[in-house]
Formats: sequence, C-alpha cells, structure tokens
Amino acid sequence: MATQVQLRRGTTAEHASFTGVAGEMTIDTDKDVIVVHDGATAGGHPSAASGINPDITKMTGLDGDGISPGGALVADEAEITLATGKTGRGWAMAGDNEEYINFRFTAAGVVTVISNTANAVNTDTDGNLCVYDAGNGIAIKNRLGATKNIRYIINYS
Repeated sequence: MATQVQLRRGTTAEHASFTGVAGEMTIDTDKDVIVVHDGATAGGHPSAASGINPDITKMTGLDGDGISPGGALVADEAEITLATGKTGRGWAMAGDNEEYINFRFTAAGVVTVISNTANAVNTDTDGNLCVYDAGNGIAIKNRLGATKNIRYIINYS
C-alpha cells in the first residue's frame, strides 16, 4: 500500500497569521494553491493559482538560486524541463490532486523520490507523472494519458 502524505492546510486568513518553517509547504484552501514558507514571512509565498499559465520558459536556463513555483496545462507526452547543472528539490502535482511527487535532484541529473503516489515516478514511464533526467535537464513529464494541469515548486541552486 502506498504511503499517503497530507500537508498542513488552512484558509487565506489563517495563512496570513502563520509563519511556517523554511522549506515547509502548506495548502491555502481558499485559493487552492500551495504556499511555500521561508521561516520568516507571515503568510508564506503562494504559488500560481490553477488556471494561471506562467511563462514556463523561466524554468530553462535558471541562473542563481531561487524558488520557482508555477503551473500549466501540459498535454499527454509533453514536459516542463529544468536547466542542467542545478541542484535542489521539488514538488509536482498532476490534475486535481490525482498524482504527486516530492523529489530532489543533483547537478548530474540524478532524481531521487522522497515521497509519491503510485503513478508518479523518477523514470520516463507511460501511465505516470514522470520526473527524470531527460539528458538536457530534469523533466517533469505528463504521461498520464490526457492533458493535465501540472503544478510545481522547484527550489534550486
């Protein structure tokens, strides 16, 4: 049986008075978004809301350090690619909480799964949400059989 992971959650008002630890992720139940906390900012840093399609090209050629939240409708067999040579960790979710993967990655392209649902893997395998070394960077690929809204948070250096 797969392990279920449930993040802390609360309303926008509850988040406004909450300061999470550095790297903690919570769910804003009013906005239906992931909030990343830095240990200092009350309310944290909300990710892009569902339906917002930020410029995915910001994921290619990442310079410096940072946190890159986003989301996009991704067709089956399409992917979001992170630049090569970056080290960090990330989280990706497909659809309406259908599949998720929490992972870390090295500059050499090694992807290690920290936690995941059954159909989220670190290989390029049909029928899954895939996070793997695509040769030209780390790829978050939709192979779930239909277009999905892919939400992600990448913390890299």
